[in-house]
Amino acid sequence: MLTTMERTFKAVADRSRLRILKLLQGEGELCVCQIAATLGLDQSTVSRHLAVLRNAGFVEDRREGRWTYYRISDAAAATAHVHRILELIGSCLDEDDRILSDRIRCRQVKLTPVDRLCADVAKRATRR
Repeated sequence: MLTTMERTFKAVADRSRLRILKLLQGEGELCVCQIAATLGLDQSTVSRHLAVLRNAGFVEDRREGRWTYYRISDAAAATAHVHRILELIGSCLDEDDRILSDRIRCRQVKLTPVDRLCADVAKRATRR
């Protein structure tokens, strides 16, 4: 149990991962490219963060063609400690300025078709 709790708290001890969780709580399901574009992070960085969150039981993914979509895990509701942490994150960060701007940016990002958005994110990554 101690190892599980350590993994859980390490997963939420990062600003970007907290922002990702808040996005998924508010928007439901998002493609990796949508998250990357919203947060202004590289796709590979977002993928690493999502892997940590998935391994801790916070998120789950599904593949659709070339894209991977993430959402808050249904199993997270069944795991008491993960569920409580998600509730805490939800209530404590709702009025945070960064979270509010992420929400606005995400709504703008979602107006772009995923295939075009993912191509744009990939192009920006190769330019760096």
